[in-house]
Amino acid sequence: MDFLETESMLKHKNYSIYQIDKAKQVRKIYGSGEEMLHVKIDDSWERVTNQTLMLYVAREEMLYTYIQMGNLELSDCIVCMEMEQPNGEQKRYLAIALQNVVLKHQLSELQKQQKAWYTGIRSLTASLELSELLSKIIDNVLMAMPRVDRGFFSLYDKKTQLLTPIASAGLKDSIYSFKTKVGEGIAGKIFEERIARSYTPEEAQEAIINLSPENRQNLMASIRDHQYLENQISVAAPVIFDDTCYGVLVVHQYSKVHNKNDLQLLQGFADQAAIAIRNARLYTELKQMNENLLKQQQIHELFTEMSLKNFDILQIVIATERLIKKEIVFFDIHHMKSYPHHEQFQNFLRDSEYIESTKDSLMVKLGNENYFVQSIFNSDLLVGCFGVKTDYKLETLDAIILKQASVLITLKIVNTQSELEAEQSRRQDFFNDLLTTNNLNKLYKRIKGFGLEPQGSCYVMLCQFIFRKQGWVFSPIRIRQFAERLENEMRGPVFSFKRKDQLTVVLQNDQQQSFDKVQQMVTYWEETNEFDVRISIGNQYDSLRDIGNSYEEAKRTMKYLNKRNRLGVFKYTDLGISQLFVNQEDVVMEHFVHNRLMPLQMPRYKVMQLEETLRLYIENNRSIVKTSQLLHIHQNTLYHRLHKIEEILNVDLNDWNDFLELSLAIHLYYY
Repeated sequence: MDFLETESMLKHKNYSIYQIDKAKQVRKIYGSGEEMLHVKIDDSWERVTNQTLMLYVAREEMLYTYIQMGNLELSDCIVCMEMEQPNGEQKRYLAIALQNVVLKHQLSELQKQQKAWYTGIRSLTASLELSELLSKIIDNVLMAMPRVDRGFFSLYDKKTQLLTPIASAGLKDSIYSFKTKVGEGIAGKIFEERIARSYTPEEAQEAIINLSPENRQNLMASIRDHQYLENQISVAAPVIFDDTCYGVLVVHQYSKVHNKNDLQLLQGFADQAAIAIRNARLYTELKQMNENLLKQQQIHELFTEMSLKNFDILQIVIATERLIKKEIVFFDIHHMKSYPHHEQFQNFLRDSEYIESTKDSLMVKLGNENYFVQSIFNSDLLVGCFGVKTDYKLETLDAIILKQASVLITLKIVNTQSELEAEQSRRQDFFNDLLTTNNLNKLYKRIKGFGLEPQGSCYVMLCQFIFRKQGWVFSPIRIRQFAERLENEMRGPVFSFKRKDQLTVVLQNDQQQSFDKVQQMVTYWEETNEFDVRISIGNQYDSLRDIGNSYEEAKRTMKYLNKRNRLGVFKYTDLGISQLFVNQEDVVMEHFVHNRLMPLQMPRYKVMQLEETLRLYIENNRSIVKTSQLLHIHQNTLYHRLHKIEEILNVDLNDWNDFLELSLAIHLYYY
């Protein structure tokens, strides 16, 4: 019997061929016998097959019976077949024939594996849809590597900085709660080191020792059969392309020893997966860009339609909210009002430190909610702020929507501001005409139009605002609010207009009552610690014809307050004797004071407190008792100082003219 006859004979025999794998398990690779021979591979063998079958070992062109079997190699094949005891020549040919069958089987297995590999890779690269690709990536691994029993793919999330499973096979759903940090567990270590590795059961247990209790619980809950862990090889590979690691592939197979080929296969698949993910992401980005361009056009058309239909601010906010699909609020700085009303957002933005600190967007926490806050400027003028309820900064398209809404709202606010400024100019022009006209009848309609009475008594009040923060964004708003409150608080007609940081007011009511109301308002505003106020009030006259007189008096009073750097509310009559000097040139007044008091200000006399003595003496109506008490000196000492003053200034304090000059000098210098 030659080799060909022997091989032909095998085709008609009832036989099974088994091969020894790396785990020393004897598995069937051909025939109709048992799937596995339960044999003990050491010096003795125990055959667990039908008695009709003979057990042979094919090795080096020789066929041995099971009695002769000893230390088997991985290349050995075990044959169970029905045949008579072969002779020596038959054994040799039979061994060759059996090895040929095994080689054919191995070649067939390699071809199947290669086909499975190409099928898996082809399936992996078949889709450019990123979500579909990621969801099926582990199925493609199992397709390309048939020996793999189960596995999962963890994608790195930049926001959370966690490796998050997004696809799995052979595991329970709890695997999707198995989210690890970089360096945590097998996936975390592979992501950190960026090198593919295989792990024995012992090495795998050591690698997952740093898992958090929660992650360990989720991992164990995802495994269907825990006995499987004792004979499990874990293989993991990073999914990297162009120095970017997208995630980690982790697979398991039932085996006790490493298979270098499987490690190479998984790394090769991971490399292909990385390319596929990159291509899918590029495709997704291009697709998203195209969709965004189309949406931008639609958004632009929508906001154009809103503009043409003259939507108000609240309508614009509601429409924007529908587009972004998040809760939105807008705060109008000029009217200190939110759309829709949101108390927390208003209170937060009233804190000018935020508004003045940045033009950039930022995340803030209001109560238990996070808000993305975006300021809106017209050139350098703040017009308002958007607040979007979200835990993260806006996506590109949402940011574009918000920008379009900002442009439309800014346009409406700027138009409103332009109308307000035009109204202020119109009011100032009317007031100037009121000052210069000789015939009130010509202005009758305008007077009535502004709510004034031509024949009613009147007076002028000037309000100067000194803001504690220079260039404060709320300055114009606070002045307008002050004017609005003034009009609401006063009884009778009130007319006002603003120019820079000064408010001019014409009132036709009881001056004393108005004075008390204004005092209360000033106290209220000063308590806010935002600004100080100087208010000057001219005398009240019987008719608008004399409005110019009251205006000049109010201006003189304001000039006096500015010179003395005094705050508060003052009527022209409060100036007293200063009414005579308020319009004098500063140089003349300073010269007069200097000539009268300068000698007392010399260093050698300053020590003696002569100027202070003179001031208190004049203020206390020349009372020796009161003056000496205030200076804490003896009356004789006071007499001595007064004689010294008369000597230095060459005056007689008992002379009415000398005393009047010194009194005026002291008044002008100190008051």
